[in-house]
Amino acid sequence: MSKRSGPGRMVLNILLVIVLVVVAIALIFVAYGRENTWVALFGPPDLGPVDFATLRNKGLINQYLICPEGYCPAAKPAAVSPIFTVSPGELRAAVIVAAEVDDRVVQVSGEGEEELRFVARSNLMRYPDTVSVRVLPAEGGSTLAIYSRSQIGRSDFGVNKARIERWLERIRQAVGG
Repeated sequence: MSKRSGPGRMVLNILLVIVLVVVAIALIFVAYGRENTWVALFGPPDLGPVDFATLRNKGLINQYLICPEGYCPAAKPAAVSPIFTVSPGELRAAVIVAAEVDDRVVQVSGEGEEELRFVARSNLMRYPDTVSVRVLPAEGGSTLAIYSRSQIGRSDFGVNKARIERWLERIRQAVGG
């Protein structure tokens, strides 16, 4: 019998490497857990504060941004933020309540800070998304800028958009508008 060589052998070697990498990642998941594995591979899940004035989101599909008119001049917001007929303090409290209703969402900043920030994790793989919220005064009440972005991957299958729309609906129900 002759030894396999050529393209067939190369394909088998590539498949073997892929299987070994998948097994290694699975072992890491088992040993450290999904969330700790992502931290080890990609760093802390909180992507930090956002400077909405200089933000350049480049229209990527693993994020979702809404801003008041002219508040995010360098970015491409998906929508203009609504105005709520409540004070900024009341809107800020409603944002926190709207976020807390979701499973796997943790507030990581906000106490004494201008920006509220949350880390939301996906159900199965626990991929982290960072959601930054800035509450602003507006004519007749208050408004907000929200930027939800994925740490891992190039597509989020609409998860960030759905999250923000869900939170906005909860806020509307809580404060009106």
